[in-house]
Amino acid sequence: MSQINPHITFNGNCRNAMMFYKDALNVPLDIITVGQSPMAARFPTDMADSILHSSLTKGEIVLLASDEMGSHETINPIENALSLSLSCSTEDELNTYLTNLSAGGAIIFPLHDFFSGKMAVIRDPFGIKWTIGYYPNQPLA
Repeated sequence: MSQINPHITFNGNCRNAMMFYKDALNVPLDIITVGQSPMAARFPTDMADSILHSSLTKGEIVLLASDEMGSHETINPIENALSLSLSCSTEDELNTYLTNLSAGGAIIFPLHDFFSGKMAVIRDPFGIKWTIGYYPNQPLA
């Protein structure tokens, strides 16, 4: 079964915000910086401390966040601040949702290998940004 999670994009202060949320909500926090990721070589060296992925989990609710990576379409900071993250349970599901949600919208970041899976970023026809991923070695939260 697929899962949809909110995703907040920060402009360089993701770590501070997520630490604040962690303390305020008393929940576990996972953080991966650009420099810690297998994708580090794809980014400028001055981005090594930027947050590539972070997550807070409370029950079945997962809040995802990252710093802006500069590769996303920038229209309006408010539009880019919140997006939805759709974690798929199969690669076929990923391809179906990617096709369906981007119809009439735009592909911001094409489907690509990401850690141990695949992901893409799209903007649907209503202006909502979605990160759609399939990570076969990570169970859905």
